[in-house]
Order: sequence, then C-alpha cells, then structure tokens
Amino acid sequence: ESEAEKQERIALAGLRFLRLFAAILFSDILVPLEPRGVGISFPEGGPVLSSQITSPADIDRLQTYDIATHLPYVLDGVRAIKKRLPDLPVIGFAGSPFTLACYLIEGKGSRDFDKVKQFMHRHPEAANQLINVLADVMTAYLAAQLDAGVDAVQLFCSWDGILSKDDFYDWSVRPARRIFDALKAHQAPRILFVNNIAPYLDIVGEVDCEVLSVDYRVDLGEVARALPHRALQGNLDPSVLFAPRLEVR
Repeated sequence: ESEAEKQERIALAGLRFLRLFAAILFSDILVPLEPRGVGISFPEGGPVLSSQITSPADIDRLQTYDIATHLPYVLDGVRAIKKRLPDLPVIGFAGSPFTLACYLIEGKGSRDFDKVKQFMHRHPEAANQLINVLADVMTAYLAAQLDAGVDAVQLFCSWDGILSKDDFYDWSVRPARRIFDALKAHQAPRILFVNNIAPYLDIVGEVDCEVLSVDYRVDLGEVARALPHRALQGNLDPSVLFAPRLEVR
C-alpha cells in the first residue's frame, strides 16, 4: 500500500459509517520536515526527530525543496480522495510554524516545551528566521494541496497555546497572517485552530480567515461574541464521546 493509498483509505474510512459534511486529508503535521533533512520516527509515546535545532547555525542547514517533487504522495492522496468523492469537500491542513518549531527544537513531544521557549528568547533573530522559514514552507505546502484539489485548508496551532500573549502575537498570529494572506487568492476557506484559544481572543481576530476552530476549554458563546464575523468549528471535549449516547446527544 502506497502512502497516497493509505491517506485515501483513512480519509474514507469514517464515511462508511457516518454521514459527514467533509473529509479531511490524513497526513501527519511533521511530514513537511522530512524533505528538509529531518528524519521522523513514531515509537510508542509520540514522534521522535532524528536531528534537533540546538543552535542558530542549525537553522541554516534546513534544506529547501519543491513540494510536488518531494511530497508527491500527499498531493496524490488529495487527488485520489477527490476522485472517489467529487462532491464532498476535502480539508487539507498543516502545522503552524511555532508548533513545528517545538518539535524541531525539542526533538520530541513535551508537556511545556520549555527548551523551545528558552531557545526562542535566547536567540531572537534565529527564532524569527526559523518562524519565517517554516511559514514559507507551510504556505507552499497548503498552496500545493489547494492546487491538488482540497476545498479548504486548516492551520493547526497545536502548541501555540503555551505562549505568553506577546509571544503568541509574534510567533503565532504574525506567521498565521503571513500564511493566510498568501493563500487568500485561492478563494478557499481558511480555518485556524488554536489549542487553548481563550487568552488570545482579542488578538486572534487579526488573522484574516473564514473559520476559527476552537478547543473545549472556552465557551463557544464567548468566542462568537468576541469574533462575530467568523464561522466557528469544534469545541467538543473528545472524551465526551465515551459517555452514553443520550448524554453525547
């Protein structure tokens, strides 16, 4: 089974049992790091990267690459899903620059990514360089998915919610604006997901996007009042799905 076939199979699996309004491409957020010379393995307990950024010089060694040449299976997966489901919207996605920086510097998952924040404050120029490099890569990655046929794109700020408010603006809002502004010409919905969005409601609205995907820690009505011109998605604690059916409903 090829990687593209695997992506197609996983994207379609839920549709066999559920009547859904969209399908999402299955591709780990760390995939775009591999062509930049970073090996990734997935042992029990989470992803592990073969090399880490430990100094500013390491950022210069990140290799540039062409998305279509080095990640063809992602785009082939999109085309295969759209061929099977021509009338069902498909959502493509990518990790945020800061979230990817977390894994590049830490080398694996972490509860607080203190090492990452220390690096970013100790080397502010390098931190800015890293965020900009990753923003450019994610822009190209999402643009390639749109060109391949996805109907919307989502940026996952999975770890951005660990940041102070000022750092969140610099390392999350600013690059998200850069990415989504570059994708606006595609005229496809742009979805921003921020895990732990509550502290940042007054500044996350600066990101030009059509949809906000929010976590379960915030009141949905509060988000709607703070950002009335955004469609909202999410907000369900996944553990609720283990409750009895009536409680879930």
